[in-house]
Amino acid sequence: MKSEKLPPLGVRLTVDIEEHKGARGTTYWARVRWTHPATHHREGVKRAHPSRDAAERWVQRMQHTSKTGVDTGQTLAAYLEHIGDRWTRGIDPTSTYDPYVAGLRRRVVPTLGHLPVAMITAGLVDRAIDEWETTYGRSTVKNTVSALVLVLDEAVRDGIITRNPDHHAQPRQGSSSPQDRRSLFRQVRP
Repeated sequence: MKSEKLPPLGVRLTVDIEEHKGARGTTYWARVRWTHPATHHREGVKRAHPSRDAAERWVQRMQHTSKTGVDTGQTLAAYLEHIGDRWTRGIDPTSTYDPYVAGLRRRVVPTLGHLPVAMITAGLVDRAIDEWETTYGRSTVKNTVSALVLVLDEAVRDGIITRNPDHHAQPRQGSSSPQDRRSLFRQVRP
């Protein structure tokens, strides 16, 4: 799938939405244009939407991308590629880096990577943890959850989400009481 062209950081956008009535109903064309800061060429993106509201949401997403440099509609996998190793600040590269990266690559991306970051909820994370607990050991799940917490903390800093839905996620394997779960969660947080 070809990725959508996005405006560069900090450019002034010109936007318009046009309504077109046709044989198949009404379509709303949203267009965003800008002048590229390096080449000084006029560039833009045009996209059809089924409703005016959908077109306005797309325009707002493009405006946010121009202001922050981050696409709020990107998937978790695309976001991980975008931030690179920035999420690893503060972890010990000699002991936790490798298991965290493996957890993201082997469990998080296959399970949650196709979802837009803004759609990831605490419930989705809990269901993913439940799935991982049936296959992997406690330490593996703990490392995976810790890495996911760090990535979603970066998404909060980038303004993609307002709060980290994973802050209350925890592996529940072998823990029956809420007190046991809380103590396990304190261990999961890096």
